Amino acid sequence: MYRIIQKRNWLFGLSLAVMVPGIIAWVMFGLKLGLDFTGGSRLTVAFTDARPESVKVAELVTSVGVGTATAQTAGDKEVIIRLPNLTNDQRQQVLTSVQGAYPGATETAFESVGPTLGKELFKRAVIAIG
Repeated sequence: MYRIIQKRNWLFGLSLAVMVPGIIAWVMFGLKLGLDFTGGSRLTVAFTDARPESVKVAELVTSVGVGTATAQTAGDKEVIIRLPNLTNDQRQQVLTSVQGAYPGATETAFESVGPTLGKELFKRAVIAIG
């Protein structure tokens, strides 16, 4: 049988050795908050042909001039594009450029999260963790 209680000081030390650098890094570098907390737009695009690399889609959308885009693959034929808040005209601009580069691309979902909702969500998350 394992004698955990007898080794508690060693286990507390191991726990501190993991937690202290994590807390220091958190204080120094902060948290990189996602779209749900900062606000922005999420556009999901499906491709009929082979799905392009997410990096190429992000570069294409960033070149449109609506802000810095990040893209992530989803499923077999979809790419999720995260952007700052977009107007409807900017959204159409992004879709037009993606469809121009990749014929057959269609929008499957579009979500927009406002910064007020993001602040409230962040506040509740901190309270829940606390």
